Amino acid sequence: MPWEEIADGSLKPVVVLETADGKPLVRQGPIQGPYAARQDFPDELIDAVLTIEDRRFYEHSGIDLRGIFRALYKNVEAGEVVQGGSTITQQLIKIMYLERDRTWKRKIQEAVIAFWLEHKLGKDEILTRYLNNIYLGAGATGMPAAARIYFDKEVQELELGEAAMLAGIIRAPSQLNPFNHPQGARQQAKLVLDMMARAGKITVAQAEAANDAFAEFSPTKPTARSGSWFSDWVMQEARELAGPYRGTITVRTTMIPRLQILAEKVVAEALDKHGANAGASQAALVAMTPEGAIVAMVGGRDYGKSSFNRAASAMRQPGSAFKLFVYYAALKAGLTPFDSVDDAPIEINGWRPENYGGGYRGRVSIAEAFARSLNAATVALAMEVGIDNVVAAARELGIDAKLNEIPSLALGASEVNLLDLRAT
Repeated sequence: MPWEEIADGSLKPVVVLETADGKPLVRQGPIQGPYAARQDFPDELIDAVLTIEDRRFYEHSGIDLRGIFRALYKNVEAGEVVQGGSTITQQLIKIMYLERDRTWKRKIQEAVIAFWLEHKLGKDEILTRYLNNIYLGAGATGMPAAARIYFDKEVQELELGEAAMLAGIIRAPSQLNPFNHPQGARQQAKLVLDMMARAGKITVAQAEAANDAFAEFSPTKPTARSGSWFSDWVMQEARELAGPYRGTITVRTTMIPRLQILAEKVVAEALDKHGANAGASQAALVAMTPEGAIVAMVGGRDYGKSSFNRAASAMRQPGSAFKLFVYYAALKAGLTPFDSVDDAPIEINGWRPENYGGGYRGRVSIAEAFARSLNAATVALAMEVGIDNVVAAARELGIDAKLNEIPSLALGASEVNLLDLRAT
């Protein structure tokens, strides 16, 4: 591991998304909150973590020999592993810099890096990195993310009992996850409070009061956040914008929560009302401003059941919607809406496009052919201006998908996604 990467702190940036009005856009699945500075962590949380994880953190030099021997004695006495001897510095190295294999080589690397970190970074920086990167269950990496997921709070707003619970689940976040094992999490919080009282960090009365207030705590998973398809999609571009930057990057998006909720409701109602008759179990929607800002995106019926984004990733034939590019290409070629085109039977290599409902209108203006969405006239116009020019027009207006330069392209035979089509 290059020293410069360790000195930089995080090996990748943390991208935090916001809605158009500056509120957090919390994604589904694993998240990491914005990096918090040392002063943002409340004293109660610092004391709770140090009490349960590394009481001599500000005294040792990265390796705590006294703690190792104490843990060894406790484990032998109990006949099982009940305590670990790793310091917070060592834990930080394990979660960020080294593989988790149990070889002598890794142990030596860990010791060397621990002493180096203590010398180069100092205690407060090591503790800050640890609190920002420790995994705490339910997909939450770092105390800021855990505070948001478990308590819907900023980390600096945590109360004593909440801080004790977060500190208590560090050693076994899966087994002590408050969502899956609330009783175990409460018991662990009580253990931390009792240890803090014995260590003189808080009074016995404070421990009892916090434990009483927290005794009935039962966290409720936050309801599925709207805009999950949007946040998944925009995160890809946000990470590209972040590039090599290390640290927290806040990205203000264009999504408007009120419109996103309305869009999801519209899609659900449309599927309930028309889905069966249309043979459709899914639908997608993209809403944009005239300037091209996406204010709502729905990728299906239920994100919880299918996170596949049909608005950005599903490829479908656009049909008559693609005719726009044919007429745009005609205008670019110098034709006007008042010029005429034949709406008559046409055959190209055995292919005979027909108008909807049958029948033809003969010689019509380009404006009428467009207004009536006449298939035969559109194909004739496309052949006149050139399919390659139709493709160029589509590219100019934002279509990035592969387009086959064949006559049926004029009627939307090549597949595109909804996002590209809406962006035009």
